[in-house]
Parts: sequence; C-alpha cells; structure tokens
Amino acid sequence: MQLPIFAYSRPANWTFVALAVIVLALLPIVFNDPFFILVMQSLAYLFIVTLGLDILVGWTGQISLGHAGLYAVGAYTSALTSTRLGLPFWLSAPLGVTLAGLFGAALAIPSLRARGPYLAMVTIAFGFMAEVTSNRWSLTGGPMGIMSIPAPTLPDGSEMTPTQYFWLIAGVALICHLFAANMFRGRLGRTLLALQRSELAAQSVGINVFRYKVLAFVISSVYAGIGGVFFAHQNGFINSDTFVFSLSVSLLTSVLMGGSGTLFGPWSAVSFSI
Repeated sequence: MQLPIFAYSRPANWTFVALAVIVLALLPIVFNDPFFILVMQSLAYLFIVTLGLDILVGWTGQISLGHAGLYAVGAYTSALTSTRLGLPFWLSAPLGVTLAGLFGAALAIPSLRARGPYLAMVTIAFGFMAEVTSNRWSLTGGPMGIMSIPAPTLPDGSEMTPTQYFWLIAGVALICHLFAANMFRGRLGRTLLALQRSELAAQSVGINVFRYKVLAFVISSVYAGIGGVFFAHQNGFINSDTFVFSLSVSLLTSVLMGGSGTLFGPWSAVSFSI
C-alpha cells in the first residue's frame, strides 16, 4: 500500500497543537517585556529558517552554506515592494517567499548535480553573491540598507503591536512545523530520508533522485524566505551586514547541533544560539 505524499496528523498531535497555542499565546503576556518579546520573535523566525535547512541537510544529506542569501532574498523583496511600491505586508510577504523559492529552484537545478564539498562550494558562491549584491547595489540601499519598512497592519488599518507580531510569527512557525511533521511521516519525507541513506538504492527502485533533491531545496528555500520576510518587518530596517557568510554557518551549525533529521532539534539549537 502506497503512502500518501502528505500524511494527516495523528490524533495525539492535536493535543500538542492545543498546548503549543496556549503556551505561545501566554508567553508575551506573562513575560511582558519589550526586549523579551523581541527575542521571542527572533527565536520564532530563526526556527523557521533552521527547520527548512534541516529538511535539506538532515533529510536528504545535502549541505548548503548559502542559506543567508535565500534569507536575504525574502527580506529584501518584501522590504522593497512595501517601501518602493507601497504594497501592504500581506502582499509583499508572499512575494518575498515566492521569490526565495524561485531563487532556490534556480540555484538547485545546476548545483545539485554536484555532490559533497562541491555542492557546498556552489552554495557558498551564491551566498557571497547575495552579500556583495546587497552591499553594493543601489536598489538595496547598499551599506545604508532600507529604512522605514512598515509593520504588518490589522484589518482596521492599525499597525500590529510587538506582541501581536510575535503571535503572527509564532503561528506561522507552528504551521511550518506541522507541515514538516506531516511531510516527515508521508511518502515525500520517507523518500527524502531514503536519498540520505543511499541515492543509488533509491534510484534503483524508481525514485527520481534529482527531482526530489530539487524539491527539498525549494521547500528549504521557502522556509528561508519566510524567515527573511519576518526579519525585515521586525525592526523596520535591514542592511547588508546581516546577510553575511557567518549567518549561513550559524544556521548550519544550529541544524547539526540540534540533531539533523529531527523536528525539534533546530528549536533547541536556535534557543541556545540566539
């Protein structure tokens, strides 16, 4: 019997969801401190990025050292479309996530034909290209960056408070986690894990190895784009100093420290690194 690509959550998972929602809702109320809320926001969107990288590294065994570049694509796209074109967050954010996914696909198609250290070198090159471009291109503001990035607004037109923004990021983080959990138990997740064990064995049973590797890279890129969007609208300012090579190293280290191939490992590692 063939497993569906995305398995439905087990009943016990809804208990986890309910507890998670309660904890996330109460955290900024119990610890009502501006700095603590800012840290929680950062923790939530970095968890999204790291979880996406774990799908690539921990599930398929592919090493990426250029995820800071994909993170930058999401951040700059949302920031530019909201400041230059006047688009609200609810339109600029999906554009940033979509473009990050497209960049991920464009990077994955040629680079995933390489393996091991060669793949890492290709992704490093992309990360450096993104860093240099953001630092020297007038469109991105160069070293001065982009200022006055608007915060998300509520239906009545008022801007979200830091607590409301945390609830938004945490809610999306929970959705991303549930999506990854369902994918992990479904046919897609098991196929990706099979690639990590042996690409040759997976290919021998009819799995299109290259297609699944590209798909994993795109999903990972989308997660990076989501994190970048939330980062851009957190403080209303971004510049090229954030999207450096050391960020890619930190993200990969968080995955490896937390235990690659798990669903909660990135959470624990990011908690200690923030």
